[in-house]
Amino acid sequence: MSLKAPIYAAGRVLTRILPQNFMDSVMRLVAVPYGCATGKLEPLRDNLRAVLASKGRSDETEIRRLSNENMKNFAGNLCDLAYAGRLEESFIKERVEILGLDRLKEALSRKKGVIIASAHVGNWELGGMVLSRLGYPLTALALGHRQRSVNDAFQKKRQVNGIDVIFLGSGSLRACYAVLKVNGILAMVGDLLFGKEGIPVDFLDRKILYPKGIARFSLATGAVILPTFFVQMSKKPRRYLLEIGEALQGSSEEELTQRFANKVEAVVKRTPEQWFNFKRFWEAPSC
Repeated sequence: MSLKAPIYAAGRVLTRILPQNFMDSVMRLVAVPYGCATGKLEPLRDNLRAVLASKGRSDETEIRRLSNENMKNFAGNLCDLAYAGRLEESFIKERVEILGLDRLKEALSRKKGVIIASAHVGNWELGGMVLSRLGYPLTALALGHRQRSVNDAFQKKRQVNGIDVIFLGSGSLRACYAVLKVNGILAMVGDLLFGKEGIPVDFLDRKILYPKGIARFSLATGAVILPTFFVQMSKKPRRYLLEIGEALQGSSEEELTQRFANKVEAVVKRTPEQWFNFKRFWEAPSC
C-alpha cells in the first residue's frame, strides 16, 4: 500500500494547526528516513553518482551528503506548496529573483504560443504559480496522481493561483494544441518519459530517451520553447530563482530535444541537491 495518500492527508490537517517553520523542520527531519523506507534513496544516489562522474569525480561521502540534502529539499518544496494559498505579491517580491521575463514577453509577441519547458529540478509547481501570479497564466500538461486525494490537493493549489491543467490521456494532445493556437502558455515538465516512444539524447554521458512532446508541439505550431527553471537559492527563509532561458533553436525533433536535455543537464550539474528524480534516470519510469 502506498504511503503517499495517508501522508498527504495528515499533512493537510497539520498545516491547518501548525506554523510553517515548525512543520518545515519536522518534514526535513523525517525526509531521509522516509527516503530509506520507500526505496527512493538508493536510486537517487545512483543518479548523483552519475552527476559526479560526469565531472570526473567519485566521492561517496559527497554522494551521501547530496542525497540527504536532496530529500530534505524535496520535503521543503512540499512544505512550501502545502502552505501556499493564493501567492501574494509580497512573496514574489521578497523571495523570488526573476531572470529572463523579457524573453517570455518577446515570445508571446510572436502570437504562436509559448512552451515553458521545465524538468524535475527545483520547485517546478511553485514556479508555475509564480508566473501565473505575475500575469502570465499558463496551462500545465500533467500526469495525474494515482491517489485521487493527492491529485485533488495539488489541483486546489494550482487553481487558486490561476493554473489550468491538462491531464495526460485521451484528448490531451488536442487540448494542448488548442492552448498554443490562441497564443497561450503551455507548461511541460519534459525530462521523464512515461511510455515507450521517445527521442534518444545524450545526458550525463549516457544515452536515454526524452519525451517527444516539447519538440513536436513547437515544430507543429511555431510555438517558442523557453527552458525555465525555479530553483532554491537560500534556505532560511527559502529564496528562489526563476530563470527563463533563451528560446531553443532547432529544425528537427531530435535537435530540439537534445538542446533541451543539454539545458536540463546544466541545471542538474549546478544544483544536484535539487534534482528530484527518485528512479534511476536511465530506467524508464512506470506510469
